[in-house]
Amino acid sequence: MNDPVSSQLMFSVMAKHIGSGCNLNCTYCYYLEKERLFRRDSQQHIMSEKLLETYIAQTIYSSPDRVVLFAWHGGEPIMRGMDFFGKVIQLQKKHGTGREIENSLQTNGTMLTDEWCGFFTDHHFLIGISVDGPEHCHCVLENWMRVPPSVCVSAENCGHAGVVEYNGDVFAWDHFVFPEYKLGNINEKSLQTLMNSPFQRQFGQNKRDMLPAFCRKCEFLDLCNG
Repeated sequence: MNDPVSSQLMFSVMAKHIGSGCNLNCTYCYYLEKERLFRRDSQQHIMSEKLLETYIAQTIYSSPDRVVLFAWHGGEPIMRGMDFFGKVIQLQKKHGTGREIENSLQTNGTMLTDEWCGFFTDHHFLIGISVDGPEHCHCVLENWMRVPPSVCVSAENCGHAGVVEYNGDVFAWDHFVFPEYKLGNINEKSLQTLMNSPFQRQFGQNKRDMLPAFCRKCEFLDLCNG
């Protein structure tokens, strides 16, 4: 008989707590268009405190590891304000007794201040800065890697990294926030259930099983997995 715990997919779910909201309007951004998915939603596109606690609690309780990872993304995540992230720390402490909590946050950096940097330092946030730089620098990376920057995903299978939007909707992956890849909502089903669903497992296997012929024949397949 299979162990029900060991058969569960290990996963992480990135929080889009401000949806696609951003203080910039970069023409190449893949996420700004996601605002159209929620155009009929009359509420402001920010995660409520109630939903925030649901997300944090489910993330902690579904993790079998002592170390629990949270990733905060956008849009521009710090537009939600420092009070919001203060609440994040409070809720992580409330539900994370006996756990080690780690936070990462991806920002364009334009809104960072000494106060923000102090907050992130005090709470040990790992910060990523999304800066492509001028076109000639951006293209050097693109030509060197032979792929667009930020698309280097090298696992044989995927499906272990989902996204939760500001309203609780969970999607298969950051670049697949489309209606057909919506797994459900954490107000109705747990992250554990959604990320271990047959649909999500199949989504993860499709990367390996549906590689085009030119990828399968490539001498570097064992390095990038397509």
